[in-house]
Amino acid sequence: MIAAELTRALGYLWYTHGQTQEAIGWLERVRGAGVGLSVQLEATVLYWYGHFADRRGDAGPAVAALEESATLLATTDDVSRTARALNALGAMRLGHRDLAGARLALEEARRLMADSPDPDDHHTLAHVDVNLAAVGLESGQLAEARRRLERALAIVAERGDRWAVASAQRDLARVAATEGDLAEAHGLAAAALETFAEWRDHNCVAETIEVLAGMAARTGQVVTSARLVGAAGAVREAVGGSMTALDRARLARETAPARATLGPDGFAAAAAEGASMTFEQAVGHALHRGAERPGRVGAG
Repeated sequence: MIAAELTRALGYLWYTHGQTQEAIGWLERVRGAGVGLSVQLEATVLYWYGHFADRRGDAGPAVAALEESATLLATTDDVSRTARALNALGAMRLGHRDLAGARLALEEARRLMADSPDPDDHHTLAHVDVNLAAVGLESGQLAEARRRLERALAIVAERGDRWAVASAQRDLARVAATEGDLAEAHGLAAAALETFAEWRDHNCVAETIEVLAGMAARTGQVVTSARLVGAAGAVREAVGGSMTALDRARLARETAPARATLGPDGFAAAAAEGASMTFEQAVGHALHRGAERPGRVGAG
């Protein structure tokens, strides 16, 4: 029981600081103990297990855990936590490219929170909007994505949630890059990267470096793009992280110009240079080299 309470207390800290291996160790210990837990505590353990199993690359168990967590919470009167579980489930389905399933869970989460006067629920709604924006971006709905992200960013900034601010900035950078405004995109991605690096969140640092790798590819910085891909991979692997199907597809699409220009061997060689960088070197390289040619390019 004490271990289960510990996971509830530390889940967010583990998640925002990229402590995947430590979290999984505790969560698997709790799940294997066979101790009877309250419905809400069991749902919490399943909620965090789903998050960290997904970061480790165990997609099936991760989705199943979040689905079970949402189902358990739906039997209680805790609407707020039910909405948070549905938001997490929607984000995970998005990561595995199930856009329809993601939107279904996220819209239900938004429906549950829509009329709440509670500031905490408004904060949850902001996270839901960030994830719905990602669905919109993947569906080509740029105006919807920007609207949701700008609204979410205002809410989480007012709350002082720096990690959520950085998450919204990173995704808004993707929107701006797709619209062709690489100057705005770089400023947003750089701000997000600095925050994630300060928090030592390896997974989010890696994802943000990959956003910058895509932008470098679009401006002809093909060697920089490949180096950043390698650097991001090494940062993620250092904490046992893995890419979702969505991340892999998006990175391949966004860095395609660099891969085509350098060829398989040239891209691999430059990526290997990036993979040899330390955490600090990877962050510095992304911030410095990515700033060299921001501007506007054709949207797409």
